[in-house]
Parts: sequence; C-alpha cells; structure tokens
Amino acid sequence: MDIKIESPIRISLETIGFEDDYGSIEFKITIGTSGFDYNQSISFNTWIAYYHIDEFLNALNENKKSELVNLDGNFSLIIDSHENYIEWSHVEFRYSDNIFSTFKARREVNDFYYNIVKSFNDYPKWW
Repeated sequence: MDIKIESPIRISLETIGFEDDYGSIEFKITIGTSGFDYNQSISFNTWIAYYHIDEFLNALNENKKSELVNLDGNFSLIIDSHENYIEWSHVEFRYSDNIFSTFKARREVNDFYYNIVKSFNDYPKWW
C-alpha cells in the first residue's frame, strides 16, 4: 500500500497507519531531488485526510492543477499538467530546538505525468 514515483522527483508515500473515525492516513513521506551541484532529501511522518486525497485524485484525473496537503498544512505536493510541473514543499519548526526549516523543489513533468497519475490511482482506497 505505497505510492512511489521515481521521476522527475523521487517520492515515496508509505502507509504507516490510518484512522477511519477521523478519516485520515498516516504516511511516511520520503522525497529526494538532485541538481547540478546539490542533493536534497527529506523523510517525515504526517497525516493526510481522506478528502484531501480524493480531491487531489479527482483533479489529477481531470487533468487540472492538483494539490495534496497534510492536516497541519506544512506539506504540499502540487502537480500541474498545464504548466508542466511537479512541486513539493515542507516547512518544519521544532520549538524545543528553536529551528525553522523549509524545503521546496520544482521540476518539469514532461512525459512523466501519466506515470505519476497511475502511481496515485493504483493506491487502494477503502473509504
């Protein structure tokens, strides 16, 4: 029960748990990007509501700009076939360490759009 995308950005959404009473899934999200002179990767656990997943999938399948956000609003994944990009962002603030960090990357989708949509559509929904 995982979602994996290899190109143009490496993204993995691994199901950790779910809460049907609240209508949400806990995912371990791992993202990796690289460029000419950098490598960037991040891994974190977060909750995403069933209805956010449904809205995201509906927009993807209608070839519209699609945005998947977590319950805290500090993670988003945007896929836009018309503007030809996939973008993710994550903001983290650790109060105990007084650390604020933000990660963001955008890549052209090009010929990967169909594979990205298929990866999300293959995720088994039970709600």
